[in-house]
Amino acid sequence: MKVNFESMKAIIYAILVFLFLLNPSFYSQSDIHTMHHKKKSVFWVDNAAFIVDHKNKSVRELYSDVDHAYYITESEDYTVKEVEEMIAHGADREYWESQSIYKTKIFNDMLSVVGPYVSYQADYYYEGGAHPSYGTGFIAYNLNTDTVVQLQEIFDEKDIVAALQKDKFVQKYLTAEKYYDYSSLQSLFDHLDGECAYYFSMDNLSHFAFHHVKEDMVGVRIGISYGCEAMRGNFTQIGIYLPMSRKFKKMIKKAIKNNVLMKDLVLE
Repeated sequence: MKVNFESMKAIIYAILVFLFLLNPSFYSQSDIHTMHHKKKSVFWVDNAAFIVDHKNKSVRELYSDVDHAYYITESEDYTVKEVEEMIAHGADREYWESQSIYKTKIFNDMLSVVGPYVSYQADYYYEGGAHPSYGTGFIAYNLNTDTVVQLQEIFDEKDIVAALQKDKFVQKYLTAEKYYDYSSLQSLFDHLDGECAYYFSMDNLSHFAFHHVKEDMVGVRIGISYGCEAMRGNFTQIGIYLPMSRKFKKMIKKAIKNNVLMKDLVLE
């Protein structure tokens, strides 16, 4: 289902209110999904996601796919369609054909929705200049605060440090002994060096999704992207298990019921 964003935004709220009246927690069909948390909800289709604020009766875009081809000039950027129309009305065809076309493509996929925590994947491709740039990233968003969220805001920092320190991929890039006693997440990341291949920093902790549950632990996937343009496209996932609080267990129970963990939403 493709969405005309400008025309749809004005009516999405009314549609979602109707859907929530039918089922306030979850509604889905082959290509429409919603999840509700307190006074906010997330609504997504195959190429866009929106955050619905029921208290303020507003809707705003969380993400949308992008597929642009355009020309950059000193004064303004023009889409390929605009240039074609200009040429049809007498613009210098030879001039425009000598210019480079730049392409931007961003494709998004929902990864998991647990309580207020919405995680999605963005695959991007930029063509233009000396060489193309492309890659993959995870983004974790908090509906309650309308900001990105980091793992240490949800789980105990010591548990995250211990889980990361056990991961074989992390161990490979540690500059200290793998059994070194790291006092904090910052000290752990201070001893991680992916050089050009992978980028390690505290920012990694906002690039995660909830994959599955195993006994009293939740499986978390952390997306790690490339370290420099020479290694563009590099991407891997760190998989760790973290203990869940009573509050988090209630939220993940709802996510399991509605099949909105990463294992349900992503074909691997």
